[in-house]
Amino acid sequence: MRKQTFAFSILASSLLIAACSTGQALENNQSSVDRQTAVNVGDDSGDSSTDESQSSSPSAEISTEQASQIATDLLGGTIEKVDRDVEDGVTVYEVELYSGQEDFDVDIDVATGDILNIDGNLLEAENTIDVSISKEEAEDIARNQTGLADIAQIELEMKNQSYVYDIEMLSIDDDTDIVIDANSGDVYSMDTSIATKGADAFKDANLMPRSELESILVEQFGEDLTIKDLDLDRENGKFMYEVEIIADNVRYELVVDAENGTLLEQEIDD
Repeated sequence: MRKQTFAFSILASSLLIAACSTGQALENNQSSVDRQTAVNVGDDSGDSSTDESQSSSPSAEISTEQASQIATDLLGGTIEKVDRDVEDGVTVYEVELYSGQEDFDVDIDVATGDILNIDGNLLEAENTIDVSISKEEAEDIARNQTGLADIAQIELEMKNQSYVYDIEMLSIDDDTDIVIDANSGDVYSMDTSIATKGADAFKDANLMPRSELESILVEQFGEDLTIKDLDLDRENGKFMYEVEIIADNVRYELVVDAENGTLLEQEIDD
């Protein structure tokens, strides 16, 4: 009878040990599952952080090479320099290039690649710019608006993404600019003095028109001549044209009698 009781005790002890082992294994497995779940949650959190980082990253920008290509596609010529700057709160590439004997500064939006402004006479560029109003039509509009007869200088530029003619009327007054939209023909801006001054200053003068002055200069310097700047001045009651020209790739500064076309001074500008 004692042997049976002892055997039963051993069997009960064995079952108890097995149950404890099974419980411990289940607990360990659950801990492993919990740890794996925590790892997976951490991975998801990492992915979310990556997604958030990607979504908050800045939008793609054009490169300096792309900006250079945009400028030369429009104007031709060769790139001299590219800088990065902020203009009116907009980050831009300032592209400097030389085209058709003219220096240009082109502002290009870094984010969009849009050309915002061009400083330099586009009429001189290697490539022709397509606008609705011709140079001659713009000159006629300027004459009608100002009452002045002659054009000292006309340039085609881009301001605030619009092509405009910047025209300086021939006058002894320094403020003689009128700016005309190159596609609509509307007056973009005009110096307030231009409509009230200028014409009266020539009342008693017998001034040579620009076309005649150009003919005289061509006779002296040859057909390959470009007038870069023309100003009218008066000293001791005598009218004179101060002229800057390029002839055969040489830049000259001239002073010419505004009534008879006599060349008074000549200097080569280095």
